[in-house]
Amino acid sequence: MVDSEESCPGGQAREEADEFEEVCEKLEARLAGEASLIGYRLKEHIFNPEISTNYHLVFVHAAAALRCAVYGIPSPSILEVLKVAGDVTPSLCTTVSLVAGFMVLETLKVRGVGSMSRGQWKRHRNHFLNT
Repeated sequence: MVDSEESCPGGQAREEADEFEEVCEKLEARLAGEASLIGYRLKEHIFNPEISTNYHLVFVHAAAALRCAVYGIPSPSILEVLKVAGDVTPSLCTTVSLVAGFMVLETLKVRGVGSMSRGQWKRHRNHFLNT
């Protein structure tokens, strides 16, 4: 028979939940309020691994080294990271633009625009992307 809340298995979970709530409240108090964000503008930051002064490549290399350390595999050199980072950016942009095009086709099908309104949408029911 269980007499106290501390001895039951759920007691620790409740304490951890209370601690989590307390931490969230402290964090929320530290965050900027809506009034302080009026007029704030985000600045565009372009990822370019070839420029050494913005430290993008250093960050990516450090993240790769940490991941390799966790999984116990050899860490890549900074030149290997540069090659992979240089290859990923163009393929990511291409994939995003193709998916956006597929979304436009789906929107045309739903809205019934052009030939899609005459029942020819069945020709466009499948989309495939081979990279």
